Amino acid sequence: MRALGILISISWVGLLAQNSKVRKLLEQADGEYAMRNATEAAELYKKVLSADPNNQYAAYRLGRCYWHTQQTELAVEAYQRALSINPNTNDTLYLDLGIAQKKLGRYDDAKQNLEEFLRRHTTKDILRKEAEVELEGCKVALELMAQPPDYELALLPPIVNTKSSEYAPTLFVVKSKKDSFLIFTSHRAGGLSKGKFSEYGEENYSDLWMVQLRSNKDGYPFPTEKSQGKAQPQKSGGKGKGKGKGKGKSAPAGSSSMAIQNLGKKVNTIANDGSAIITTEGGSLVMYYSICGGGKIHKYWGCGIYRSVFDEKTREWGPFEKLEAIAGKKEVVVNSKGKKKTVPTYDAQPTLSPDGNIMYFISDRDGGLGGTDIWYSQRTGKEWGTPVHAGKVINTPFNEIYPHVGADGRTLYFASDGHPGLGGYDVFRAEGRLSSWQNVQNMGAPINSSYDDFSLFWVKQDTFGYIASNRPPTGQGGRDDIYAVKRIFRPKIELAVHGTVRDGATKLPIPFATVTLYEVQGDKLIPLDTFNTDQSAAYRFTLAQGKDYRLIGNAPEYLANEVSVSTRDATKSADLEADIDIYLDRIEIGRPIVLQNIYFDFDKYDIRPDAASELDRLVTLLQQNPGLRILIGAHTDTNGSEAYNLKLSNNRAKSVVEYLKQKSVDARRLSSIGYGEAMPLIYPELSDADEQANRRAEFRILDLGFAGK
Repeated sequence: MRALGILISISWVGLLAQNSKVRKLLEQADGEYAMRNATEAAELYKKVLSADPNNQYAAYRLGRCYWHTQQTELAVEAYQRALSINPNTNDTLYLDLGIAQKKLGRYDDAKQNLEEFLRRHTTKDILRKEAEVELEGCKVALELMAQPPDYELALLPPIVNTKSSEYAPTLFVVKSKKDSFLIFTSHRAGGLSKGKFSEYGEENYSDLWMVQLRSNKDGYPFPTEKSQGKAQPQKSGGKGKGKGKGKGKSAPAGSSSMAIQNLGKKVNTIANDGSAIITTEGGSLVMYYSICGGGKIHKYWGCGIYRSVFDEKTREWGPFEKLEAIAGKKEVVVNSKGKKKTVPTYDAQPTLSPDGNIMYFISDRDGGLGGTDIWYSQRTGKEWGTPVHAGKVINTPFNEIYPHVGADGRTLYFASDGHPGLGGYDVFRAEGRLSSWQNVQNMGAPINSSYDDFSLFWVKQDTFGYIASNRPPTGQGGRDDIYAVKRIFRPKIELAVHGTVRDGATKLPIPFATVTLYEVQGDKLIPLDTFNTDQSAAYRFTLAQGKDYRLIGNAPEYLANEVSVSTRDATKSADLEADIDIYLDRIEIGRPIVLQNIYFDFDKYDIRPDAASELDRLVTLLQQNPGLRILIGAHTDTNGSEAYNLKLSNNRAKSVVEYLKQKSVDARRLSSIGYGEAMPLIYPELSDADEQANRRAEFRILDLGFAGK
């Protein structure tokens, strides 16, 4: 969540006591770190630690360098080394270590360190908010990973994925499905890159590349090694050999060339280019994508969104032009003296609504919540309007990236590290449009993992698409790779519950009863449906798979009752194994009903912990029957004087009433009385068990007409 170049205020002990060699190495390392050259900085911090093994500052900074170059295991080791030197110097270490452990899927270790950070860091700032989100993510991860998967992933072949990063896939169809290509972003060698992108440990800056797609056995577009030598929409290899630096002319479709193609210098620059989306405008194919730094290295801030038009006659993409209407600017501090400068904002990763008239993209411009947020621009004719923030429901104080609009035009898919999730970036979905969104949902495993998962692109919404992830496919640390995503279609399971509402004493049906179906969500009951029975007293409900339910039966002159039903283990269509009948007790005014397990210790009147569940059942009974008014009665054993036992039993009855009042039962519905030792269940008392049985509580229904006024 925190960028490499951001320096957090840390009080490191012993920094001034270092020798000149260590100070010089640290200056060099900090210089590379400030320039976001994480790979070079890491080597220098390692040299510092060789000369000064107890240099906690260098160990921490080494961990940050490893983190930003996706070497998470090494980052954990460096953070742990820093903590071993001194566990009390800096609280932020616990936060960084917890986040890194979470990324490795070590949720228990992560929770321990995140909780330790929250214990130490009491200031309500962005760091505490970050820790709270990550801690909630550990809980969410365990819940989501326990659910059956809805999708399966397949790693694309080496023709697409290399030791460098590949991500941001999109579909490019020239005329028909037989002439379709995957355009994606890659840091591989062979492009227009002029140097290392060392901030993230890449050997090259990124370019847009493409590979031809063929239908697989399921009919979905998939790149294979067999597609080499087939028709390509354009060629970028120097002198027609397909292996140059991307400076050659584009070749028409049908030329014999390598399957992987760089889109060439009309589209790519020597800086970071990528994250494309293809649409049709006025009968022409148009590509919107990102170019960072104005196409130059180390000279410009931010990124911009550009446009290129495909020429079907020459079969090549035309020169890029910047969307100035969307470009943003912001003021930044550029030196320690507070000097300010106006620079371009980070505007990137465009996606379009199905009609092509709404562009969603990410930006760090002023007016956001923090990090990068999702914004949108609407097109009128050929002009794009002023960008508008997409709202607080999907955006957070951290980072939202790679939006993608589903074919229905109402579903937005995006990645975020500000909503609780399994790992760093998780993919989420939300329903709505423009700035009005609701129901943000984590897409769950395996679309999401403990690593970074992002740039989901649906070829067919919720059925087949592509996604990028830096999860290790072989258990070893890796960079971003592209996976195919396919929905798992399972036979539809139809479930139902049925039964009869019966008299608890006679077991006979109770005609014209009412049964209400509730879904159990934690400690909440969500009403779903009500069934009014006929003369047969039979009810029936359709249920969904993987849920917990409660059925509450009710009838005039009867006490309501409930039964629980679960479909979590259901694997095939069926009514539940047997009729689930609901038995109701007829209301009898004045009949004592013993509260099971509401017993009192000798000479005591406080409510024992083992009595709480039974009293909670009484609370439920009163909630289900709001017209009841009851009398709580309490009894003692025969030890002690009659006067003392009468007082003790009164106190016991009052303690039950107080418990019910604390559970929000209206006090006007409750009365109490102590019977002392006058009505023992067992007499004479011959054992401790007999005495315990007599120390009991009960209730009697006084009337049914309480109106609450």
